[in-house]
Amino acid sequence: MKTGIFAVDGTPADCIYVALQKVLPRWPDLIISGMNPGPNLGQQDVNYSGTVAAAVQGTFLGIPSMAVSLLPDDKGVFGLEFAAAFVANLAGRILADGLPRGVTLNINIPSQPVKGVRVTKLGQKFYSPEIIEKKDPRGAAYFWIGTGNPRPVGDASTDVHAVRRGYISLTPLQADLTHYRALGRPFIKRLVRNVLPR
Repeated sequence: MKTGIFAVDGTPADCIYVALQKVLPRWPDLIISGMNPGPNLGQQDVNYSGTVAAAVQGTFLGIPSMAVSLLPDDKGVFGLEFAAAFVANLAGRILADGLPRGVTLNINIPSQPVKGVRVTKLGQKFYSPEIIEKKDPRGAAYFWIGTGNPRPVGDASTDVHAVRRGYISLTPLQADLTHYRALGRPFIKRLVRNVLPR
């Protein structure tokens, strides 16, 4: 066993929690989750992403945190050196200035040449087809989910469009997913009326 290497049989968020509570001698000043090979773009990815969840776990515990994901070039190569330099510069800014409490940054870095950085909101992306069914050598079915080029949905201020145009996307996230306008709406009140078993 190599000194300083640990494995957690759990989620990426569990890794952060275990590291902070049981492994590290002191809590870090910053958490960088990733760099993830492949994007975490749009509402769908962000809600499912372990990379983002690990960063959100850091934010829950009061540590400035970001999730970093990379998009490959046409040959499937990820620009690790450029991305690492960008993240190091951004980390320096965060360490100097901090982040507002409850804000997690979701960063997506396209392949080079990179045109700049855009602060974005979450868009959406849809795959066609959504699921591809194939057969393995023994004839059993298996499924590929989210293959191919997704169709971006949303305006030019979204992360999916920024990255597609060659910009690094920086999206500030919050953990509270409550739909506040729905709380007092009649349809919600009707849903909970007389539903308890007698």
